[in-house]
Amino acid sequence: MNDVLVEPAALKIKISGQWQAIEAKQLALLLLLIQHQGQCVSRDTIIEKLWPNTLVSDNSVSQLVAQLRKTLQDNKAAARFIKTVPREGYQLVASISEPPSIKEKLVAPRINRPIYWLLFGGGVGVVISIIVSYLSQPIKQTSPFKYDSRLTSAPGLEVYLRYSPEGRYLAFSHLDENQSQFDLAVYDSQSKIVHSLKSTSYSEEAPVWSPDGKWLAYYRFDPFKCEVRAIAVDHTIEMWRLGKEKKLFDCELGYGPRKLYWLTNNHIVFNTQKINKLIVESYEFDSQLNLVKSYEYPEVVGEILDVVPESTKLLLKSQASGEFDLVFQTLENPEKKIKCIKFFRCCACGLVSARSNNYCSRSATDSKHN
Repeated sequence: MNDVLVEPAALKIKISGQWQAIEAKQLALLLLLIQHQGQCVSRDTIIEKLWPNTLVSDNSVSQLVAQLRKTLQDNKAAARFIKTVPREGYQLVASISEPPSIKEKLVAPRINRPIYWLLFGGGVGVVISIIVSYLSQPIKQTSPFKYDSRLTSAPGLEVYLRYSPEGRYLAFSHLDENQSQFDLAVYDSQSKIVHSLKSTSYSEEAPVWSPDGKWLAYYRFDPFKCEVRAIAVDHTIEMWRLGKEKKLFDCELGYGPRKLYWLTNNHIVFNTQKINKLIVESYEFDSQLNLVKSYEYPEVVGEILDVVPESTKLLLKSQASGEFDLVFQTLENPEKKIKCIKFFRCCACGLVSARSNNYCSRSATDSKHN
């Protein structure tokens, strides 16, 4: 296509002599335009072919075309590949041809029979060397992970990633290279499009989903105050940014955002800084997100690492004893905690030491086994 080589099966294109990956949605649009080369492909046709049985807006098509132009290094003002047909759609203006075959690239070798035996012996030696080298290597376990493609192509930072309960949406905070404030964005795994929910002069950070997936809460910072707010997300994603929004509670200004954890009993739990210590605080809401009561747990000291959403159990990193400990604690009974310090299994004897005071430990000084 012009001077660009397209390899659909491998999701790759070759531009200026360099291979690079192309996202699946962009490739699908490119192949659709190639099928209708020289013809105008309407926006409705693009939506029907690329997002069947899915409600998307014209803005989704515009974003996808802009991303494809960026990948092809095309200029909208002087289009070499994709031309915009006003009020109609898009047209592929590039010339299409089959790539050169391997035969066409090869040059017929000169016949030189005396060297054949030398080449044959060298080839046999290389094969033997490869086999010996392979057999002498230890067996390596291969990772089941396979890299597919980037979810987004936006430059800058993408942090505080949180999946929705059903796993379709991925919420995160995005900081562009030329920005000083975070924006709130959501990636839709079905349409493979990133939607910007909040792009204001405020900084929207650390989103968290409600257990039923109907609300998305986040920190909102400005120079004078900090709030935790929630957006209603129980309708079409294109309407989320225009949906109902509620202020849940005020947070500490100047204290960087810690992750919010939304439990199934409609409590939002998080860390707060009190008297130079990280303690746990929570807010309880009814089904309409009206505040019922707030709680502080001064006896629960440490940084929350994870929670069990179906209960009130927290996993904390605490330094109460002078060393960093892992503490498993419940908010229903904050005094009860199980702390593990230097906990390990004795490989020689297969024993695990567990003291009766709920401290699990086995150090080199009190063990007969090394």
